[in-house]
Amino acid sequence: MRRNKARLAGNGAPFPRAATQALLLVLFIYPSSIIIPIGTCIKDFRYIRKHVLYRNYLSDEVLNIMGYLVWTKDLDTGIGVIDGQHKRIVEYINKLHDARLTRDNKSIGDIIEDTIDYTMSHFSFEEALLEDAGYQFVRPHKKVHALFIRRVAEFQARYKAGEDVSEELHGLLARWLFNHIRNDDAAYVLAVKSTINSLTGDKGEGGWVARSFKKFFS
Repeated sequence: MRRNKARLAGNGAPFPRAATQALLLVLFIYPSSIIIPIGTCIKDFRYIRKHVLYRNYLSDEVLNIMGYLVWTKDLDTGIGVIDGQHKRIVEYINKLHDARLTRDNKSIGDIIEDTIDYTMSHFSFEEALLEDAGYQFVRPHKKVHALFIRRVAEFQARYKAGEDVSEELHGLLARWLFNHIRNDDAAYVLAVKSTINSLTGDKGEGGWVARSFKKFFS
């Protein structure tokens, strides 16, 4: 699968000095050698402050009594290919739950690797879709992905060092995914859903979806 293109949203609690942190993230997004119009920076600043810094993670209500993630209708974006990939990630997270109960370390390691691999490919696919759809906040959306993958990679490193991180990682994945869909993804759905559905409407071998699946998931 493709290289890391992902990003993280934070620890869930409202950040102190959130405006300062949003500004620092905006500055981090743009290389210092590139001159970016001030209007673009302001838009990204407002996006990060609204969708990344001021948010709370979902409670344990996202899990049923068996510890499984349960997909609900409010998670549907209305973009079929994206919803399908989101549901696939949910399946991976639930597989991690099952493996954790069996205490099969090899299985846990394989599922962690597969989950990260698939999620990175999904992020790359989604980012390419947003770019082609002309989504104005694609840069900060990419940063949210990248920060998240960086954090998950830390869990993977801890696991490889012999630490049992399965329960902690499962909780992070469960809360972050649904929160990300309901906030960051919902924001682009409102802005460019019709354009995205137009791009993904061609199901033929030469269509956008087929070409992008081959590029990011092969």
